[in-house]
Amino acid sequence: MWSDTSPPHQQTYTADSLTLRDAPRISRAQARDDHAGATLRLTATGGVPHDNPFVDDANTLDEIYTLGNRNIQGLTVRDNGEPWASEHGPRTGDELNYLQAGENYGWPKVSLGNDYATNEPIGADSLPGMVDPVYVFAGRFAPSGLTEVASSDFAAWQGDLLAGGLASETLIRLTLNDQEVTQEEVLLQGQLGRIRAVNQSPEGAIYLLTDEAQGALYRLIPQTE
Repeated sequence: MWSDTSPPHQQTYTADSLTLRDAPRISRAQARDDHAGATLRLTATGGVPHDNPFVDDANTLDEIYTLGNRNIQGLTVRDNGEPWASEHGPRTGDELNYLQAGENYGWPKVSLGNDYATNEPIGADSLPGMVDPVYVFAGRFAPSGLTEVASSDFAAWQGDLLAGGLASETLIRLTLNDQEVTQEEVLLQGQLGRIRAVNQSPEGAIYLLTDEAQGALYRLIPQTE
C-alpha cells in the first residue's frame, strides 16, 4: 500500500496495488484492455485513483498502473513510497523492477530469458519505450517474496531489499542507491528450502515462509556478539 498527496486538491488517500500474471497467452501482457500481465492500482474501496496514469486514455483500462509484466511474485513499497517488484522470467531472466506509473516493462517483446521448450531467446534484450530491469537475478533464481528492511534492529541493512527465491532456495540482500542496485549479498542458499514469503514484522524481526510439503515459518534476528 502507498499514500499519495496529489494536486490540485491535496487529497491524501491510500491505494492498493495488485499484480496479475500474463497467463498462457503471453500477448495479453501488452493488451491495454486486459488485466493480465499488468499491475493494478486501486483505492481501498476498489475504485480507481483519480491520478492513475491511464484514466484519460480511452484505449487503456483505468485501473492499470504498469504493463508488460510477466509474472510478479514479490511486491513491496519502500518507506519513500516507491513500489518495487521481483518478477519471474521464462527460463532465466528473472527481474527486479522499480514500478513507475504508466510504464511498459516489455514482456513478451523484451526479455532476458529463454523459451522453456527450445531454450531460444524470447524477444529483444531492450526496446525503445520499454523499461529495462533495474537488476537481473543470476541463473534460475525464481523470485518470490520481497521486502524492504526498515527496522533499526538491522541498522546496517536499512533501505536494502531482501528477495526470496523458490527454485534457487536463496535469500539475497540488494543495496540500492536511488534506483540502482550497487551491492548484492547471498544470505541463505539451500539451508531452508524454497523461500515463498519474506516480510518484516512491526517489532523488527524478519520472517521467512517456505514452500514445502513440510513448510515452516522462520524468524531472523540480528546476530549478537
